[in-house]
Amino acid sequence: MEQARECLVRGGDPSPDAVRYRILTSWRRSRLWGVHADVLDPPYDEHLDGDSVLVRAARPVMDRLDAALAGTVMSILLTDGHGRVLERRVSDPSLLRHLDRIHLAPGFSYSEEDVGTNGIGSAIESREPFFVAGPEHFVHPLAGVSCAGAPIVHPLTGRLEGVLDLTCRAADATPLMTLLATEAASDVVEGILDQASTSERALLRAFLAANRPAGKAVVAVGGDLVMSSPAAAALLDRADHAVLSDRAAEMARRGRPHDEILLASGERARLHVQSVDGARGLVVELSLIRRPPTARPLGTELRPRLPSGLAGTSGAWTATWTRVEEGCRRGERLLVTGEAGTGKTTLLAAAHRCWRADRPLVVLDVADLGPGGAADGLCRLRPGPATVVLRHLGA
Repeated sequence: MEQARECLVRGGDPSPDAVRYRILTSWRRSRLWGVHADVLDPPYDEHLDGDSVLVRAARPVMDRLDAALAGTVMSILLTDGHGRVLERRVSDPSLLRHLDRIHLAPGFSYSEEDVGTNGIGSAIESREPFFVAGPEHFVHPLAGVSCAGAPIVHPLTGRLEGVLDLTCRAADATPLMTLLATEAASDVVEGILDQASTSERALLRAFLAANRPAGKAVVAVGGDLVMSSPAAAALLDRADHAVLSDRAAEMARRGRPHDEILLASGERARLHVQSVDGARGLVVELSLIRRPPTARPLGTELRPRLPSGLAGTSGAWTATWTRVEEGCRRGERLLVTGEAGTGKTTLLAAAHRCWRADRPLVVLDVADLGPGGAADGLCRLRPGPATVVLRHLGA
């Protein structure tokens, strides 16, 4: 086993007969993560949510399992969906000291990215129960323990909430560990469902009440759950949902039940937000704001919403163009961010052609302007009234 791992660390390809396929696949991921095979140094985060839905659902399950394993040299651990340890139960003092030495304790991360192959991180990556015997760990300091982790998947959203893990010394490992961890994780899922169902029933009742009479545009938002009436589904683009959720949450925090929002279609909608008793959620009612058409001189035409040659028809792209267009119309400064090559400069040049075609367009690359940066470049150029685009502003 050690020879196979050393072969992989040196960039070779171990024989598949030397190690289980799932372990070899995890080793390869660990190498891609850049995990050092001789160094165990997991990151630590002291900010733990001790009252999350996951923790509340897991505690009674861990209590029962701890009682059932009394007198054994077995530890029970709960992590979040990123592999950070949230809770730990261990009764054997010797095992407790060993777990502390390898930082398998609340606050430390046991993701594959941080510590390589292990029952917690590998269960997260595979989304399946995962058993790792001592020498199968990618990092040498973990070779003294064996662990079995089972993922905890939210029954309604499908999101990976965490891992229920059993860890013991390698000499004390048993094949039953994977079965016990899987059954315990299943019990935690039932606990999550019990908690979620009460809250979501309350949210559903409020959603149905707000949707009467039928035909209203109503959206209910609670955690990862979103319910939309047919009228709201027809009104909202996929890009609108995140904006709507954020705005509704902000309105609720400020105690402001009414506000307006710009949709991806370019239309404005009025929002009415109400909190739901017994549920961590909000119900939002939308209505379009119909504005009278603006009178304009005969013979003039409306400027095109999307100039010819500017690609993009999705709701998100339309919303982006609408925001740039509004900024140009108001004469505001704009900050446009995005990956290289996505067309930020092209977008601004198109907006300039629509709204500032009577002025020059000046494009300055800040990275090429030297120590003085954009200020010196503009002073030397002195363009007068112009549209100025500063590229690579991060420089």
